Amino acid sequence: MIRIIARFHVKPGHRGELFAGLADNIPRTRAEEGCVEFEVYVDAADDEVVWLVEAWGSEAALGWHYEQPYAKAILDRLEDWLVEPPTLVRAVPFPLP
Repeated sequence: MIRIIARFHVKPGHRGELFAGLADNIPRTRAEEGCVEFEVYVDAADDEVVWLVEAWGSEAALGWHYEQPYAKAILDRLEDWLVEPPTLVRAVPFPLP
C-alpha cells in the first residue's frame, strides 16, 4: 500500500474553488480500482491549510489515477489556488513483526 499525504496552503478567497474541485473528484476517485482511502481535511489550527490523505493498493493504481482527465484537471488548477506548491509525503507501511 502507498499512502499520499498532501498539504495545500490555499490562497485567501480560493478555498471554495479548491473544495469544489476536490468534491467533484472524490466520488470518481474513491470508485477507482485500487483506491483504499481518499479524504480531505481542514487543518484545525489554520483554515487556509487543507490536507488530502490518500491510500492506494499499488503504484499501478496510483499511476492510473494520475492519468485520469479529472485528476489532471485539478492538478492543473492548483497553481491558481495555492500560495505555494503542495507538500507531498509518500509513505509505505512499516513492516511490524
